[in-house]
Amino acid sequence: MQVKGFDSHGVRLVLSRHELGIMGNALNEVCSGLRVADFASKMGGEEPRVYRILRDIIPVYRKMERAGASDVSIQFSRFELRAIIGALRTVCEEIDLIEFRTRMGATRDEVDAILDIIIPIFQKMKEAEVSAEDE
Repeated sequence: MQVKGFDSHGVRLVLSRHELGIMGNALNEVCSGLRVADFASKMGGEEPRVYRILRDIIPVYRKMERAGASDVSIQFSRFELRAIIGALRTVCEEIDLIEFRTRMGATRDEVDAILDIIIPIFQKMKEAEVSAEDE
């Protein structure tokens, strides 16, 4: 994963097909597979809004598969990034290690590696928004 640029409104990431698949799987789990208590607070929004992110990711992933593409550049809004972080954190908390790789298509370490990259980006986006409001 590479960060191509960000501001208070969004971030452009270059993701591998595997990384995009992990994000999509996490969103799918929180929208369809897991029962998530206090969904809006954990994901940063209501389920229909989070489900729309998943609906947007699926065709990009499928297009990558058909084309044999290894990576893609995607712009995520602050809300979308927040929802992805919430989904990734939730699957780490809720899915047992025994079935984690089967359900997620990735290991916990791979999910943690994605979180280690996108959480600081999200924090910087929030800080940039606060700075812009202070001006």
